[in-house]
Parts: sequence; C-alpha cells; structure tokens
Amino acid sequence: EMPQDFWKKTYFFKDYLNENPFFPKALNYDNPSRKFDYVFNKTAFVKEMIKLRDAKTAASYLKLANAYFNVSLYGNAWMMTSYEHSGGSYNDYIYGDSLENQKKYCLGNYLNLNLAKDYYKKALLVAIGISANYNSSYYANEFMPANAMFYLQNTTKTGGYWRFDLFLNAQIKTARLFLKFENLADDLIKASYYLTPHYPMPGRVVKFGIVWRFFDQ
Repeated sequence: EMPQDFWKKTYFFKDYLNENPFFPKALNYDNPSRKFDYVFNKTAFVKEMIKLRDAKTAASYLKLANAYFNVSLYGNAWMMTSYEHSGGSYNDYIYGDSLENQKKYCLGNYLNLNLAKDYYKKALLVAIGISANYNSSYYANEFMPANAMFYLQNTTKTGGYWRFDLFLNAQIKTARLFLKFENLADDLIKASYYLTPHYPMPGRVVKFGIVWRFFDQ
C-alpha cells in the first residue's frame, strides 16, 4: 500500500503537479493571479481519465484532450509521464529504459501531441454541407414602390436559375461557430437572379459568426 504522503514527500511531484491538468494551460499562462496550489496525484488523475473516457461526450473529450496536452512537454503536468522535461531519458515505471519504448513515447503524445489531437478532434463536432435550390421560370408578382404593393403581371419571367449555398458548422461544448457561402453560382451560371422583376437579389455573400450559450451543459 502506498503511503498517504507519498506524492508530497517523494521526488519533486508536489513542485510540478500543482495545477489543474484538465484546464488548458494557454488560458492560464499569463494570468497574474495564477496559483500553484491544485492538489492531485497520479492515481486520482488516472481514475478521472478513465471516467472521462467512458463518458464519451464532447465535454469529456475536451477535458481528455486538455489532460493529454498538459502531460506533454508543453503542458503544466509533464511530470505525470516524464522525470525530465525534455523527455530525453524517459524512465517511466511502466516502460522502463527501453530505447524503443522511449522513442515511441517521445514521438507520440509527449512531443507530437498525438493523443491530445485525437481527443480535440472528437470534441469538435463539425458539419459541412451544401444546399441546392432550383426555380423554374414563372411570372412572379411585380412590385409597385408608389403604394408598396405587389401586383400580377404576365410580361416578365423570373426563375430558371440554380442557387447553391455552402455551409460549415463547428461546435465545442456550448459554442457553435458557423461559416456560410451564399449563392456560390452567382456570375458562374447566371449573372443574378430575381424573386420579383427588376429587383436583383444579393450576389455571392460570405457570412460567419459564433453562437455561444452561457450556461453549463
């Protein structure tokens, strides 16, 4: 059985394992009130990692990604997996001093963030698609600006055009980012299109933004 004070008195664990490993280091790096009083150990860390892995949600994948980043060379808990910051002589209890395991480890998550990248991709829900619409030619109602009313007409046809919209949605927890290219066919298939005679609709347009719900999920 491991002594209760093992992580406080052994090696330099208490000096390096003192920040939340599930919080992005980049968001706390220049924080003037940054503290180094977070208490955890390898056993508690592994238990939480297993719990997050089994949850299989976007939020849990994001925490796993942050954790794998933080136990790399670039994170705030690199001593979780290496006794030297450079990782030059990795001698973890599990793998020992095997040259092949050392190479596999250093070229994996510790230096290249392989696991962190995998879980960031899982946390990022992305949807990409294209919508297409076609209107055959018809006599659309014409607009009369003088009285702000539409009236029937049979002299000018509208329609007979394709409209294509390309969209991308990406979601991380409660934040959704979107990018949309509207009317991609403008100037390619037809110079412009009309919903009513003599009033051309907008050409090619790019829209982007973010929708963020500020509550826990």
